[in-house]
Amino acid sequence: APATPSETTLKQWLKIIRKKVKQ
Repeated sequence: APATPSETTLKQWLKIIRKKVKQ
């Protein structure tokens, strides 16, 4: 089943948050 738009957004946010945590 294709990922829902909201699911994709959550994944993108996780990537952004991880980058901020590394800084």
